[in-house]
Amino acid sequence: MKELVEPPINTIAWISNVSTGLPRALRKPLEAAFLTYLAGAGLDAAMVDILDENIKKAIYLIKSFRDEIVFTQADIS
Repeated sequence: MKELVEPPINTIAWISNVSTGLPRALRKPLEAAFLTYLAGAGLDAAMVDILDENIKKAIYLIKSFRDEIVFTQADIS
């Protein structure tokens, strides 16, 4: 999308909208997976539930793939 217009536009998404209507047990894991997918597609910003453990793990994973933090062996355990 950014290559199509000048000046480039920024994208933002409200992640919890993707899980509307799903059973509660599926909502948070789906939101975390969707956030990770959109981050890989170039999402600039997202509105998320920062208290959710699934979202925290997804953000950590995104940052480690972008080399913004160092992933260590201690993070696995």
